[in-house]
Amino acid sequence: MEQTNSPKKQLFFDETFLKVSSDVLQKYKLDESPEELIEKMKTDKQLYCEIFMDIVRNLFGKSIKENELVPLLESKLSISKEIAEKLGIDIKEKILPLIKEVETPTEEQKEETRENIQTEKDDELSFIKKTPIISVEENEKVLKKEREPIITKKPIDTEEIKKPVKKKDGSSLEKAKESTPQSKQPKGPDSYREPIG
Repeated sequence: MEQTNSPKKQLFFDETFLKVSSDVLQKYKLDESPEELIEKMKTDKQLYCEIFMDIVRNLFGKSIKENELVPLLESKLSISKEIAEKLGIDIKEKILPLIKEVETPTEEQKEETRENIQTEKDDELSFIKKTPIISVEENEKVLKKEREPIITKKPIDTEEIKKPVKKKDGSSLEKAKESTPQSKQPKGPDSYREPIG
């Protein structure tokens, strides 16, 4: 028989599958207490949940025929024929429909995925400005340049600022300020102050 390079199938058990499987095991009193788990682990006995999962996997993969299911459950889980029949029905109706089969990616597909992820990361980071690594002294020079004031073409003459501004009529503002009458307040007792004494 010729082998093809097709991807292998792998069983996928989601949270719903695990919850329903746990409920079915509890329904038939096949769930184990922590003490039973520890005891079985010490004696290298297979756990009920492991046996159950192996049977479900093999039934889904068609390595166990449906007519072999009940005797297998009866012998492996040490349960009565009636309970094995009911458990077999629950497995077929509730558990097998929840199993999903997914393709295991080939090495070529894995490598292609890695390359795509790397390309996406590079694209995401391309907009970030790459800051060159420079010494502290060079960095200080760059900062000083950035902070220097902008020099205009014509330097500002400070004496021009000190000169008085002239009005249209030719008089300066300083003289106008001096000529404005200032109201004089009467110097008498302050009506808001309390007299001392």
